[in-house]
Amino acid sequence: MNSKSGLLLQLAIALPLILLVMWGRSASEVDTQHHALAPAVEWSMQQSLMHKAVAGAMPGFAADISVLTVFDIFALSQQLSDNERQPLWHQMYYEIEVAQSLDPWFRDTYRLAEGLLAYEAGKMAEAVDILRQSESYLNSSDPLLVASFLAHRELHDDNLAIELATLAATKPDATPFAIGFAARLIHKQNGCDTAVMFLKSRLLAFPEEYRNSIEAKIQKIQQSPECTESFMPSHRL
Repeated sequence: MNSKSGLLLQLAIALPLILLVMWGRSASEVDTQHHALAPAVEWSMQQSLMHKAVAGAMPGFAADISVLTVFDIFALSQQLSDNERQPLWHQMYYEIEVAQSLDPWFRDTYRLAEGLLAYEAGKMAEAVDILRQSESYLNSSDPLLVASFLAHRELHDDNLAIELATLAATKPDATPFAIGFAARLIHKQNGCDTAVMFLKSRLLAFPEEYRNSIEAKIQKIQQSPECTESFMPSHRL
């Protein structure tokens, strides 16, 4: 390889990195004098494709930049009043969307959605949407269970909460707590029979040491005053 072709190869390798660093810096340039932020940009499929194109062969590195930008935004927000913080939250949401789009297997993105986007920025619906996206990428019930809790407690959408909790309960690491939470929501929304059917459907999917806990939940529902009349003796375990 001659010196000219070697130089071109080095430039080809370095250029994406230079572009990412420049893009990351521009994304995190929040005016420390509290002046206006860059105009808000709505997240869309087009934005996702654009960021993937810029990231090229280094989507993980680009996702890291967005995650670090989220921490920069949070750090700045601690210096501002509640009213002054509001423009920052849209940018935080955008950066978390960027990170999730570029590296959907990165667990810290979902933790930021849960901790900062939901409870610091107050963007509950947006946090639930990002946490829900973990279902296609992570073999973990945690993000889905948190999304279900937020949908139930903060959004007051029990249909969505049940859907998310049911997804969480099907993950390989789901615990009796996840299954029990889903069952309570189903019991509240759809009644005793549906809740018991759901719990019974999960029995064989879990190790034997978990089954006693699930069976106990079934019996607790069947023996509760509002459910007693729903079950004949033949239905009991």
